[in-house]
Amino acid sequence: MKTIHVAGGSFFTATEIADALMSYSLELARAESLDVVEIPFVDSDGAVARAQFRVGWRIDTIVTSTAGDPDELVDVDATFAIIDKTQMLQARRWEHD
Repeated sequence: MKTIHVAGGSFFTATEIADALMSYSLELARAESLDVVEIPFVDSDGAVARAQFRVGWRIDTIVTSTAGDPDELVDVDATFAIIDKTQMLQARRWEHD
């Protein structure tokens, strides 16, 4: 599990989701673009909730690892949605290079 830190707060989420989000954020920054993403996260009560926030150009996003890996949150659809966005953005960038 990893924690995503943005201006609006911190979100404890799946490692794969956090890693995919950072890759997408980097691609958006390279394209000088922004997007809104929705991810699942574990709230302070241990319940799974969802959050939407901006990522990309000039948005500070930091991901930290969590010591003592608790049970991993799994949301394949959220992970693939972010990966798909990243791949589409990369394909557009490669077409222009």
